[in-house]
Amino acid sequence: MTHKEEEAVQKRICPQCKRLLYATWKRCPYCGRDFVSKGEMVARVCPQCKRMLDAEWITCPYCQKNLSEPQQSATYYPAESPTSLWYLVPFFFGIIGGLVGYVGVKDDDEGMANNLLIFGVIWTFILAIIGYAWFYSLFLRS
Repeated sequence: MTHKEEEAVQKRICPQCKRLLYATWKRCPYCGRDFVSKGEMVARVCPQCKRMLDAEWITCPYCQKNLSEPQQSATYYPAESPTSLWYLVPFFFGIIGGLVGYVGVKDDDEGMANNLLIFGVIWTFILAIIGYAWFYSLFLRS
């Protein structure tokens, strides 16, 4: 394996969006963070245990993997963040939609999963108040 191939196999984490990047990239394609002009060292990811490492470490303190030895090419595809269209599920289905959205998104983006659940609960509460006001104005008001 050539030095260029070796370098391309090593992965880094963007300090801004926390996505997995190739070590040779000069800019994060997800958030646009420029590493060259800022002079930043980007954290590495251990190829064995997948934990974040400091850029200077030659051994992973978690799994004891020697980071200076050449690595085999690994097929790892960074997770795409879930689309905002997930918010339509609790919008149309309330609490049940919030639960479905939570389960569907929690592995990729836990913060968004929590927001979907909260949105489903709050939206259901708002619709219940509107429905009660409408029902009261039509049938209970004398």
